[in-house]
Amino acid sequence: MVGAAICKAIPLHAQGVLIIQDFLPLELSGTYVILGIQWLRTLRWILTNYKKFIMRFMMGGKIHIFKGDLIFTILSKNSLHINVKKCRFGESKPKHLGH
Repeated sequence: MVGAAICKAIPLHAQGVLIIQDFLPLELSGTYVILGIQWLRTLRWILTNYKKFIMRFMMGGKIHIFKGDLIFTILSKNSLHINVKKCRFGESKPKHLGH
């Protein structure tokens, strides 16, 4: 499922890491952000433990560790979401990016 609108250079603070990334608004249940392959390939090497939902990577010369469920807690706490009903697909910019 691919959205036609792109939200450019959106800053996302996740577990002490600032990620500035383009996002596609998608209608998903819950408050989630999907960091796709475009972001992952900038990291080069990534060490993951899928049983414990842990991802270790280097960014900006520093080693970072993401722990699975914590990222969803952070997003929910900050009420980060894109109001898809206020986005018009096919336009270059969404009308509303909520938080």
